[in-house]
Amino acid sequence: MSDVLHNNVQYLKGVGPRRAKMLERLGIVTVEDLLYYFPRDYQDRRTISPIGTLREGEFVAIRGEVLAKSLSKTRSGKKIFSLVVDDGSGRIPCVWFNQAYLDNVFEQGDEAVFIGKVQRYRTLQMSNPEFEKVKEDGGGLNQVGRIIPLYPLTEGLNQKTLRTIIDRTLDEFLPVIPELLPPDLLERWKVIPLRAAIREIHYPTGSDGLLSARKRLILDEFFILDRKSTRLNSSHTDISRMPSSA
Repeated sequence: MSDVLHNNVQYLKGVGPRRAKMLERLGIVTVEDLLYYFPRDYQDRRTISPIGTLREGEFVAIRGEVLAKSLSKTRSGKKIFSLVVDDGSGRIPCVWFNQAYLDNVFEQGDEAVFIGKVQRYRTLQMSNPEFEKVKEDGGGLNQVGRIIPLYPLTEGLNQKTLRTIIDRTLDEFLPVIPELLPPDLLERWKVIPLRAAIREIHYPTGSDGLLSARKRLILDEFFILDRKSTRLNSSHTDISRMPSSA
């Protein structure tokens, strides 16, 4: 294992001492820990839903233009920031509580993607949705158009922040992860390379890709255990030992 994978996560971009303590509560101390911190579940965000078709209770991604924005305060002092989003098929309010800084993030005419649950408070709305603003060239979207991981969290750390940290770590450090299996065994057992498996387990391209990643990573567990006791060879390591659900 490359020494760089044992570096403390504190020194990664976007982490620092405060977030490093949060990550430590999740058992994440090193770069390697981050790469092997696998999702607990996934959301399929490959489809953008027209606003005019939304129904209460759905978890959706929408894309539209900001028609209006407002920042108000309740009698109890709670600040409410809201947008009206239009995509041509319909309009829907997006509402955030105690996130007044968003008033400086959005302007009328901005285009953005919003991801969250459709709820009904007099009318349909999305409460505290995740969002990504669309850049002038139409890019800048990382949280839609693909299957998104959902990670176990701790207080002070949300999904979007943790995904961003893990995304950067995958891009920078995945290429230095050493392959544990020789090429002949990869071919014989018909499993994907380790780097591909780690990328796929975080961001699966589909159900087949996810199964392939799980199969490879389960095989690695056996390989590491066997290597501790004796040198791996085909006479005592058999892929049939793997659970049928892999």
